[in-house]
Amino acid sequence: MQENSRLLAAIAVLLVTILMGWLAVARTGYGIGAVAALLVIELLLAGLLHGMELWLHAVLVLVEILAGVILEKTTLILLCVVVYIVMTIAQQIPGVRER
Repeated sequence: MQENSRLLAAIAVLLVTILMGWLAVARTGYGIGAVAALLVIELLLAGLLHGMELWLHAVLVLVEILAGVILEKTTLILLCVVVYIVMTIAQQIPGVRER
């Protein structure tokens, strides 16, 4: 059961990341390299902050959204935030981070 939950969580994160990357490139016109770099940073942040308090994740998401609004890149940042949230939720599934 744990192997299935790990696999399903990994597939879900991968599919959401690909979908959000495609949407970001299609909607914003940025190059795939820049979008991919931002998505990798989001995945790394979620992975590194695993196990931290929920309020810290909320503060990070709010700061990202605020920066996106200030820099007028709201669409791009919201798509990146979706990847961050999915990765954070996927890590909370029992058996995903255990070895």
